[in-house]
Amino acid sequence: MKKKCKNVTSLFLRGNSKILLIMRLTTIFTFLMFFSTMGNTYSQIKKLNLNLSDYAVNDVLSEIEDNSEFIFIYETGTIDPMLKKTINVKDETIDKVLDQLFEGTEVVYKIEGRQVLLYKKGSDLVRNPFFANPMQEQKQEDKIITGKVIDEGGLGLPGASIVIKGTTKGTITDSDGNFTLKIPSDDVILEIRFLGYVTQEIPYKGQSVMNITLEQDLTGIGEVVVTAFGISKEAKSLGYAAQKVKGEEFSEARETNIASSLAGKVAGVQVTNIATGAGGSSRVVIRGNSSIAGNDAPLYVVDGIPIDNQNLDPAQYKGGVDYGDGIADINPDDVESMTVLKGPNAAALYGARAANGVILITTKSGKSRKGLGITINSNVTVDNIATAPTFQDKFATGYWSEFATRGTSIIDGVEYPILNNRAYQSWGPAIEGQLVVDWQDPTKVLKLVAQPSDNVKNFFQNGYTATNTIAFSGGNEKTTMRVSISDLRNEGIIPGSTFNRQSITFRGNTKITDKITIDAKVNYVHHEANNRPNVSASAANVVSPLLNVPRFIDFNRMRNYKDENGNPINFSPKYENPYWTINEIKNEDSRDRIIGFVSLKYDLTDWFSIQARTGTDFYTDERFSRKAKGTRSARTGSVSNYTWHVKENNSDILLLFNKDFSNNLSGTLTLGASNMRASREITGARGVNLRTPGLYHISNAGEIIPRYAKIEREMNSVFAAGQLAYKDYLFVDVTGRNDWSSVLGMNNYSFFYPSVTTSFVFTDAFKIDSNTLTFGKVRLGYAEVGNDSNPYLTSFGYVGLTQTVNGQGQAEIQSRIPNPNLKNELTRSYEFGGDIRLFKNRIGLDFTYYNSSTRNQILPVNISSATGFSNMVINAGEITNNGFELLLDATPVKLKNSLQWDVTFNFAKNKSKVVSLADGIETHEMSRDRWGTIEARAGEDFGNIVGFAYKRNEDGVKLLDAYGRYQRDGSNVKILGNIQPDWIAGLTNRFSFKGFTLSSLIDFKIGGELLSGTKYILAARGTGRFTAENVWQNDKGAWVGIADGVMENDYYVDDGNGNQVLHLAAGEKSDIELARLNLYGRWTRNDIIEEFVLDASYIMLREVNFGYTLPKSILKKTPLASAKISLVGRNLFYIKEHMQGIGITPEAAFSSASGAQGSESYTLPSTRSFGLNINLGF
Repeated sequence: MKKKCKNVTSLFLRGNSKILLIMRLTTIFTFLMFFSTMGNTYSQIKKLNLNLSDYAVNDVLSEIEDNSEFIFIYETGTIDPMLKKTINVKDETIDKVLDQLFEGTEVVYKIEGRQVLLYKKGSDLVRNPFFANPMQEQKQEDKIITGKVIDEGGLGLPGASIVIKGTTKGTITDSDGNFTLKIPSDDVILEIRFLGYVTQEIPYKGQSVMNITLEQDLTGIGEVVVTAFGISKEAKSLGYAAQKVKGEEFSEARETNIASSLAGKVAGVQVTNIATGAGGSSRVVIRGNSSIAGNDAPLYVVDGIPIDNQNLDPAQYKGGVDYGDGIADINPDDVESMTVLKGPNAAALYGARAANGVILITTKSGKSRKGLGITINSNVTVDNIATAPTFQDKFATGYWSEFATRGTSIIDGVEYPILNNRAYQSWGPAIEGQLVVDWQDPTKVLKLVAQPSDNVKNFFQNGYTATNTIAFSGGNEKTTMRVSISDLRNEGIIPGSTFNRQSITFRGNTKITDKITIDAKVNYVHHEANNRPNVSASAANVVSPLLNVPRFIDFNRMRNYKDENGNPINFSPKYENPYWTINEIKNEDSRDRIIGFVSLKYDLTDWFSIQARTGTDFYTDERFSRKAKGTRSARTGSVSNYTWHVKENNSDILLLFNKDFSNNLSGTLTLGASNMRASREITGARGVNLRTPGLYHISNAGEIIPRYAKIEREMNSVFAAGQLAYKDYLFVDVTGRNDWSSVLGMNNYSFFYPSVTTSFVFTDAFKIDSNTLTFGKVRLGYAEVGNDSNPYLTSFGYVGLTQTVNGQGQAEIQSRIPNPNLKNELTRSYEFGGDIRLFKNRIGLDFTYYNSSTRNQILPVNISSATGFSNMVINAGEITNNGFELLLDATPVKLKNSLQWDVTFNFAKNKSKVVSLADGIETHEMSRDRWGTIEARAGEDFGNIVGFAYKRNEDGVKLLDAYGRYQRDGSNVKILGNIQPDWIAGLTNRFSFKGFTLSSLIDFKIGGELLSGTKYILAARGTGRFTAENVWQNDKGAWVGIADGVMENDYYVDDGNGNQVLHLAAGEKSDIELARLNLYGRWTRNDIIEEFVLDASYIMLREVNFGYTLPKSILKKTPLASAKISLVGRNLFYIKEHMQGIGITPEAAFSSASGAQGSESYTLPSTRSFGLNINLGF
């Protein structure tokens, strides 16, 4: 195992030749990018496409301005208003267009940047005094105004246009947002435009200085959305639901795993944060579960290239470590935006990988600008415990209100009881200062003192996370580049648990010629973690002993966890001392990862181009763990070293066609082919029976168990996507993809996936120009997609080295009967929706209804062990998802240059139902533990929680037995709940006032249940706070309570004369006193699992962000171009939850695996974070 790096240089280089080569190539490419930026202008790069017949020349100029950043400046009379021209050009520069437009006239032009001066031959030119750009001749009555165009945060907007309405006279702002303009008279209106902002019209009233604030256009109507394979489309043309989240929402109030930041922000997306600390996994499900036994995670695509998002060796019920998933390596500071393609209709072009939707991540790239831009983002947060198990502070170990002892000992002439350390359950007497033999030093006496009910919190510490990113960017119209370096350092709430992540990213784009463009990116990520927490029922889970420790033990005394010989010191051998766990059960891991791509695009004509792209995602993941001699789960000690080598390469070639067939009809067509190759390889060994204590090397092991496995897969695909647009209000998209997958049966390699969607903008079609209805469209779609299988399910093979025989490694044949005719899961989906904008975009409403069905479920079916195998794989079963999504945005308050209040509300309701399973099979267990199972049952909702219930009468009241105790209802299990929520939602409020912003996010999950193993253990051990409630001491000194129920049968008592007399009739409420053990321990001893099924609904204040952007007036005397400081908070508190005060979170889960949802056990405390984010621009 590698030692922890001491500096960034050693971290990045570390002798890795591949990384050094990549960095050298990156450096060379960076220099080429910089040198190629010299001497290029917008006018040389921007290509124009015009098809105008018999148009007035003034109208041609307006058309060019509408479709480019050019501004035409000329005096009245320069252009003949009656002059008409026919212009038909494709992919031409502005000078060629103007040559054709003014051929045969006396009009000449001069181009400077984005400004074009038109004048007649022989005219005198007067240069603009502010920009030194040519302007029209200044008349005596003209007035010169200066000013600045800024955004709501006070930042200057470069390239904004200021035009006198009704004319083509105007100018654009410089790199700081400043402008100068000549006004011919006082009776004019200035029109100010900037892409992505609301256009303003301001009457000129004679002032010499005008400072203008533009508001961001939040409607998204004209927004361009990145879709499958990086193809950009107008949002209004999409026939399916897609939602975009901007990068700044991930980089301020942040999570270390960027996927976790989606919680509550996207309609139909449910996010489960796995409670395993920084660098852990996050489970994201879009529109419900579509696979019973397979994968439900979406496909993640970064800059057009799919990445690996596996969680290698994920934790299960019996324990393990969550080493994190692939998306956890993405640096939030590098993300420009994240677009969620919801379901099959949006993701159809990804075929067999699209059943669960796709999340497209677009990373930041360089921008054309003056000079080199530098951005620094620094984020520091403190994590403290939000919820932790609650404990009783009253009762000691023992049973029936008495100590369990194993004899006595005489100390200083006095006899004291020795507590039985194997009877560690806390059903004993009240803790009242009794004197017993000290469990740490049997020569001393210990006075029992009840510990505070929250003393377990003292075992943990405050965590912190510090993230610093510096980015350099620059370029011009031809070449751009961006380089970022990031460092994240985290200390967790468990002492000794750390996670560090460093990354360096280069992105460059250059136009080599007018027709050839190269885009390239390389991202190197390194992370190191120490002592990631073991989870669930693992003996190494530090929460396990915390739930068991007797309530009179001071945790500070447990810090002395081993004796002089290295043997563990603990009250009971039934569980570990928690300090032994964190000091003698260790794990370390490190990962070195490269994600990158190279893309080349060749524009053959103005309507046809070819793009070739190849991308890679490969990493090495090294893992080391060790357990000292004396550990309960490894008495003789153990050590393990494993190395994963993971690689996924994706290459594609696209033929891109974009053609206007007429003024009313246009179309696009994409033809493509792609190849995906992926492999995983693990090598290593586990050693047991360590010869020398404290030497954790595989050579010190008395027995070595090797491990080796290699898994490979490949997929070849061809696809096509076409769109027809009629008058820019009716859009029809058709896609088709055929995949050939190596993991399917011999006769089922090939699958075809079609889709068709349409979008109809009825406000444009019917020319609705209303102050009420601003925009409206409806959409409709149908799609078929797949969910691929795991490799090696179609033929017999060896599963790799997993054990030894006589000291020699041995491979074993798989225990599953393969299926040579295996197909992949097939999803058919229908979708209908609409987008309505009201009152000049003050209110927006987007809604979607969908219905999908996934057939050919890949199911492992148990078979008789007499066959020599455990199960076989078949295609059978069907699961459906139908639901409704709503996205509402509004601006209730919008005061000019003052207060603005924006509200966004998203809502989603989905129901997953198991229509059928295999013939003769009614139930499929997704997970099982001692307190219940999560199942898929034919004809029932997906994810039922199943176990034994209370015995109840017809009115639902609990029935008690003849002793007044709770009863289990028979020997058959019942459905006790379901893991699916009834609905989920998110509410975002954002207030802005001058440079101040305040935003909050409330996350809703209503409905659904959670099977709590933590409550089960607290009840079984008698340590939970609830086990000391509603009890009292009777006249015999016993601590008792009464069960909440009615008698099932008549209850008789002795009247003192030997006669049995009726005390309680059947149906009467009990008054029979029960010992605490019979009252609360009865639940677990009689397996009444219903008691541990909790309502998982919650309303949570997920995020708060209060920021201030410093005005330019303050920054102008500093090197800073921008500065923002924000106070941030994440996962702050539950406004409402139903965990019964036991101290767990309703979001609890121990793994991102599908079968791990809806169940928790020994869950780590949840945390909230508070911090500071500073963003500086130079």
